[in-house]
Amino acid sequence: MDAALVDLFKKVLEIQVQDTKKIYLYFVVIIAASIFSIIVNTIIQIILGSSSYKYDIRKIRNERCLKVVENLYSYLNSISDSLITNTPEETLKKVIQLRKWTSSNKIVLGKNIYKITIEILDYFSIVLSDRKKRNIKTENDFFNSFIKGYESL
Repeated sequence: MDAALVDLFKKVLEIQVQDTKKIYLYFVVIIAASIFSIIVNTIIQIILGSSSYKYDIRKIRNERCLKVVENLYSYLNSISDSLITNTPEETLKKVIQLRKWTSSNKIVLGKNIYKITIEILDYFSIVLSDRKKRNIKTENDFFNSFIKGYESL
């Protein structure tokens, strides 16, 4: 009976050793698959992160550009109103200030808006030299082209 028990014990141990080897193999496969998925996930996150970063920069730049153009439009509009209410010297100071500001923000404004702004400021300078040259239709055309330039941003 002792020999049969020892044989049974040996068979149980052999089965356990074989099962243990299978379990170790399964663990190694699962760990390798996990490491592989982590590496792939990291690479994908890096690729998506860099494109997201570029998108965020463009978004911030566009938002800044829109704010600058909106402020510019309101300032141009206030100068147009001041042609009537203020003295020519005060209005000329505003035109000169805006011309400097426009030149310093040229990179943000873009070519089209910058060109239209300079045309409007030139028109204001002409009107300041001779008030009779003020033409509402011309002003409206300038502001409408400014609005079209804004909408194309």
